[in-house]
Amino acid sequence: MANGDLKEVFDWLGMIADGLEGECKEVAIEVIDDRTRKYVEVLIDNLPVSDGDLKESLVVENKQENRKFKGLTGKFGGGGRGKKAEEYSWYGYQVLFDGYREENGKRKPLQKIANSLNYGTEKRLTEDMQFRGAITTPLLFMEQARRELRGMDKEIYDNTQAMLNERGRRSPKQ
Repeated sequence: MANGDLKEVFDWLGMIADGLEGECKEVAIEVIDDRTRKYVEVLIDNLPVSDGDLKESLVVENKQENRKFKGLTGKFGGGGRGKKAEEYSWYGYQVLFDGYREENGKRKPLQKIANSLNYGTEKRLTEDMQFRGAITTPLLFMEQARRELRGMDKEIYDNTQAMLNERGRRSPKQ
């Protein structure tokens, strides 16, 4: 290979690496945004309560922050002395039912009501050996919505590979 050809190859490799991190993040963000939108749509469609409190209280908050890596650090995960925790950027959403419902002068968190509807409740045996509460069967409406999030990491990987393959097609000699 002549010197000029080698320079051209290295220029091409530099072009591929230049801005690659940003493009990979964009691919991941697109998938996360799309899957979260689908999750919220399924969640709203499957809400078992028709009075509107839960639907109106649903909050979808975008979160972007830098976090400290809480796992082991070091070359082999040893985390020895003097090792600093690594920082990484985090992107995602917080979806919750925000607010309270007033019943008999008591405030009940709407998220707790949603969880009870999703997972069901049982009768509890009290100290005086009486059963309290009602048995409700789990409706699993949140679990149905969570299915929209399955396989998100594989979709991010596949979309990233497609983007890299597209960039790779612009090789200097094809």
